[in-house]
Amino acid sequence: MKTKFLSIALLTGILFVSCKTETKKDDINSLSPERIQALTTQAYIFSYPLIMNYATMYKQAIDDASPSYVGGFDVFRHYGFYTSDNKDIVSPNNDTPYSWAWLDLRSEPWVLTMPAIDAERYYTAQIDDMWGFVLDSPGSVLDGQEGGTYLVASPEWNGTVPEGIRRVIRGESQFVGVLARTGANSPEDLPNVQKIQAGYKLMPLHEYLNQPAPEVAKKIDWIPFVNGDENTIAAFKYVNFALPFTLPDAQDKPALDSMAVLGITPGMPWDTTTFTNATKAAIRAGIADAEKQFASYRLHAKSGNLFNTRKAIKTDYMARTFGVLEGIFGNYASQATYISWHEDSDGNPINTANASYKVTFKKGETPPAKYFWSITMYNLPGRFLVANPIDRYSIGSRSKQLKTNPNGSIDIYISKTSPGKALESNWLPAPDGEPFIIMRVYGPGQSVLDGTYKLPPMVKMK
Repeated sequence: MKTKFLSIALLTGILFVSCKTETKKDDINSLSPERIQALTTQAYIFSYPLIMNYATMYKQAIDDASPSYVGGFDVFRHYGFYTSDNKDIVSPNNDTPYSWAWLDLRSEPWVLTMPAIDAERYYTAQIDDMWGFVLDSPGSVLDGQEGGTYLVASPEWNGTVPEGIRRVIRGESQFVGVLARTGANSPEDLPNVQKIQAGYKLMPLHEYLNQPAPEVAKKIDWIPFVNGDENTIAAFKYVNFALPFTLPDAQDKPALDSMAVLGITPGMPWDTTTFTNATKAAIRAGIADAEKQFASYRLHAKSGNLFNTRKAIKTDYMARTFGVLEGIFGNYASQATYISWHEDSDGNPINTANASYKVTFKKGETPPAKYFWSITMYNLPGRFLVANPIDRYSIGSRSKQLKTNPNGSIDIYISKTSPGKALESNWLPAPDGEPFIIMRVYGPGQSVLDGTYKLPPMVKMK
């Protein structure tokens, strides 16, 4: 039991090893393996969002050979419904077609304009910094349907806010991601969505003010991101590279000082060839320890704690990191709340390799939602949408084919093969193995927000 309590303590607030004596990177091999392992675990949990946001930004805004490339910085790329072919981010939703952009804020702020839309449709333009903090989410929930103009600025910008700007949005990094979501009622509704997407506009501040352009920011010699590096000792080279583009927060000083003992510091090389085999083994063990903590945290994680502002998350690094791990760029809880099934009604792990399941919502017991709810299926460990013969990746309140039982209840069948033509309207195809199943509630009601709403059980079918 003592071990369990220690684990919980580490998960809810990382216990940083004292770093009163600074150690240079060249001295890392002189540290004990136990100390290296502990420092690595802390550093990995703290910096994982920076690693994965760099990875996503590199694929979408820098690597023009990537299928995920959006066209560079400061431009939107608009998408339709995501499918199993889309692998630029984990756990994408299939309810609200995406519009992606990455902004380079080093020279000047950028002006984001959102169009007015129809009254019943959900939309938002979420902005995250490189640390995974949600900075703002202009749109339906916060601002209504009439549209607006917003200024997105770097943490150092201190200029005059022009007239017509609803508010200034800034975080802790010089690069930020923008993920606009536009609600779509069906594939037939996609042309209406595309008209709205065309109304998302980005403009540099000098153009908005009709002024001369400022000096262009220094060109960056980007380091390519290699898929899989995030799980190895190579992960920290991306931290060192990205740290100079962030503004340190005083709350993070213990974490940053702790990482510096390992040589994880802004702009410094992460040269693993100088590490002894014992040092490398200790670093790998530290990453493995962090991954074990992620697995434990998953069992009691709540989405409302994962995707939020610095003010809300503070120094809960595990919550911030787990949000990025499970669903990078996840919504504020007030925008959309995410709930997952982790086991069946018998308390066993869900596995659709050789079993089928049924979820039954009794009459009146679907989740309260201002906009809609959906259940989306992903595979593991990738957390990507599951390829299937009917191209169905989610099911929910807007699914026109979804049938209700005579008593008002709704059965949803979860299996890798069809439950039969008579039941296929309510079938959510699953992978050949362990699934990752998320319910999203858009514009969640109070019982969803406060956690009193309970998911119906996942029942293994005989």
